[in-house]
Amino acid sequence: MVTGNTARVDTLTLNKILAKRVEPIFTQSVLMAMLRSKGRIMYNQAEDAIRWRPRFKRHQLQPGSLNTKNRDFANINFNRKAELPIRSYDMGSSYSRFERLLSRKKGVLLYNIVDEVTRAMGDDFVESFRLELYKDGNAGDQDTIHGLESWFSQSGLSGNGITGLPNDTYAGLLTTLGWYGGSWPTGTWPLQGTSTTPQYWAWSPLIVDYHSRQFNKDGTSVYNFANKWQQAINFGKTYLKVVQDTTPDICILEPELQRAAEDSLEGIQTFEVTQTSDLVKLGFKTLQYNGLELATEFGVPASVGYILSMKKLALRCALPQLIGAEEDHDIRTSEDLRAISFWGNVMCDSPAFHAKLVAISASGT
Repeated sequence: MVTGNTARVDTLTLNKILAKRVEPIFTQSVLMAMLRSKGRIMYNQAEDAIRWRPRFKRHQLQPGSLNTKNRDFANINFNRKAELPIRSYDMGSSYSRFERLLSRKKGVLLYNIVDEVTRAMGDDFVESFRLELYKDGNAGDQDTIHGLESWFSQSGLSGNGITGLPNDTYAGLLTTLGWYGGSWPTGTWPLQGTSTTPQYWAWSPLIVDYHSRQFNKDGTSVYNFANKWQQAINFGKTYLKVVQDTTPDICILEPELQRAAEDSLEGIQTFEVTQTSDLVKLGFKTLQYNGLELATEFGVPASVGYILSMKKLALRCALPQLIGAEEDHDIRTSEDLRAISFWGNVMCDSPAFHAKLVAISASGT
């Protein structure tokens, strides 16, 4: 504890201050709030890397016989190894010996100076970190965490005219359909067929073209988000359930897309405002469409939306809290140094549990 104007503030106290100052991130970031409300922020995950073994294959039924028949006891590897690096972020600040002398003259406790410095860093961390959750951790040499864009790259429209062809690498595994075997016997995944070989799509996200010419059930031939967003969201929600048996929790839209969706209903109907949900309890105002919660926030990449199953996402932190504080004294400059840092990464159980809404085709008629 502080015993005088020039007493050093111990690291435990710094971390307590910091934890309090960073708390607003859970009421300012939709994605952080959802992760927390679903219990998907994990602390004390100190490892040299994040590793897990997602399942790609299933046992196959074998028709029986009343007569003697040999059974198949094939030794099959059902899992593959996924691995993500630990990524870190740092932020530092300092205050000088002169500031300490002034604080003594003015009767201001050193604790108050430290509190102010730590508060400012905590606020700046909140503003910056929430933007990282959408970034591509594979891009160049950025060394950012593996946010949502880390597994949603696509190489163009598939044969069904609705979905994109995944072509990313996440956690060392390729998202390309069929890369790890299997097949989709009829039509183009995920339409017009079934398959008993889930390894075909086990690591492939659902990428929906909201300009698709297949979305023609509303009587308008102008293909843009304002006219086709309902069909695009319906498609994503339906096929996440059909193919992965997962019910998404939320659709996060880039602000302009949400505005276009709301404007499209003007004079016809209005969105239903969410009455109760985990986000509403944290102070967010969200909308409801067809049983799916819609939200928006600053930082979502332009012209995209994400349909997410939050129980299949996690933010794994190496520290006992979201960010930790360190302090030191530089005798050469007579400065007290304060640093805060995050260590960890975003872990997605499999990209296949999530969908992205994006313009692959050109808009127009």
